[in-house]
This record gives sequence, structure tokens and C-alpha cells, in this order.
Amino acid sequence: MSDVDVIVIGSGVSGLSCATELARAGKRVQVWTA
Repeated sequence: MSDVDVIVIGSGVSGLSCATELARAGKRVQVWTA
């Protein structure tokens, strides 16, 4: 299985805020940006 629970597309303020909260909740997060 994958070692990532959630992929957040975009590293703007909203994407990073979302990724931070998910990580604090115990999720393994990757942030992808173009």
C-alpha cells in the first residue's frame, strides 16, 4: 500500500493550511505543486 494518506494539490495558503491540519490529525500528507 501507499505510504501517503492524502495528497494536497497546490501549495498556496489554503493547501498548506489543509495539509497542516491533516498532519496534526495523524494523516500522512504530500503536497504537490506545479
